[in-house]
Amino acid sequence: MRKLFDRTPAEASVILQTLKAVATAEGLLPFDPVHQTTLEGLRQHVLRARVDLDDLPVTLPNEIERRVLDPEVRANLLHLSVALPLLEAEYQHDRGRVVRRLAERFRASEHDVESAERTARRHYTMLALDAYRGSRADVGRSSFARSVALYLRGLVHRDADPELAARVHAFAAHPEGTVGRALLDYWRDNELGIPGEPGAMHSRMLFKHDVHHVLTGYDTTPRGELALAGFYSGAGGQGYGGSTALLFLQLQIAVQADPTLSTWRAEFDPRAYVAAVERGECCTEDVVALDWDPWSVVERPLAEVRSELGIADDGAMVRGPGDRWCGALGPRVPRAALDDLEEARI
Repeated sequence: MRKLFDRTPAEASVILQTLKAVATAEGLLPFDPVHQTTLEGLRQHVLRARVDLDDLPVTLPNEIERRVLDPEVRANLLHLSVALPLLEAEYQHDRGRVVRRLAERFRASEHDVESAERTARRHYTMLALDAYRGSRADVGRSSFARSVALYLRGLVHRDADPELAARVHAFAAHPEGTVGRALLDYWRDNELGIPGEPGAMHSRMLFKHDVHHVLTGYDTTPRGELALAGFYSGAGGQGYGGSTALLFLQLQIAVQADPTLSTWRAEFDPRAYVAAVERGECCTEDVVALDWDPWSVVERPLAEVRSELGIADDGAMVRGPGDRWCGALGPRVPRAALDDLEEARI
């Protein structure tokens, strides 16, 4: 989402009108509080524009193709638009139809048009797969097929990697306050196995994601995961709207699209999310990039790495020895899902 920062006033107005058109299904629906607060946060902290949202029309702007020319800005705007219908459990079809029209007007890639269509038709499982394939923020260089194979081997504890496990156990010898020592606390608090140990596929597949949790200080509660998604959008040079859409499915409207995640309702905090986006934008290096190596920081003091990267302590959820990386909800994996789940549709 970084490309959205510091747009011209004309661009910012068009972007906000576009998002308002999606939120209201071009006037068919009221401009409800969760969408209004989200757009207000984007206006103030991302676009930094002096625009009154109430004065903006509710239709897609006529001049959107002429005002929004940068391909990355278009991609970020489209990814944001795909996520907006998932903030509420109802009316996704109405909002999704506007997203599809936007994708068609941008002559977006077939993949992005399909994502818009799946949002409209509530084909959540395919949307989740699209999100996983489209984002490398979490899994680094691992291919989709390789990650799936590792996950399946992990289910039967055939995924051991003694060399990797020994390398990670060595973090215990690092000085207190290093990234590696914090990672050991993170895996312990969440009752996750050490990467490389049999059955520890989550921590092995998501090693880079876990390093991001430690660097940002976000715990693994639903709000912590959503904050990290916001940080990704601010720090990365490309949009991660697909991953954010997946989290909204699981944590905002309780749709079980990914069986490895627990499901929750109404966990999205627009102000906290936008604050995380802004925090990510201040990061001096794109730690989300495919070529960023999480192993490069594990032996270094956490405070030093944060300072070097421009990641402010303000906003961190885990700030001291008394704060657990799993948050007040307890370890991440054993958390029970909600009883009344909506079935994900293919």
